[in-house]
Amino acid sequence: MSNNPNISPTVRPSVPSSKRYSVYTAKRLQRWSLTFMEYSFDIKYKPTKKHANADTLSRFPAGPDPNFKDDDSIQVAYIEA
Repeated sequence: MSNNPNISPTVRPSVPSSKRYSVYTAKRLQRWSLTFMEYSFDIKYKPTKKHANADTLSRFPAGPDPNFKDDDSIQVAYIEA
């Protein structure tokens, strides 16, 4: 990243500051805030309908898993469980 003004679209609009987060979420947000403080950029909200193509690609499976074993014993175990 450079120090140039960048625009980064977000998935959701800003959350009100009165919302309570878990301790773990608050710490994670604080770490990210400290990381991004050295950069100068604007964050703008972009509705899902305007970037659904990227959302679809991120959820699209990459292909068959070569480590997957199509073993009958696994399928029987699922049925018996």
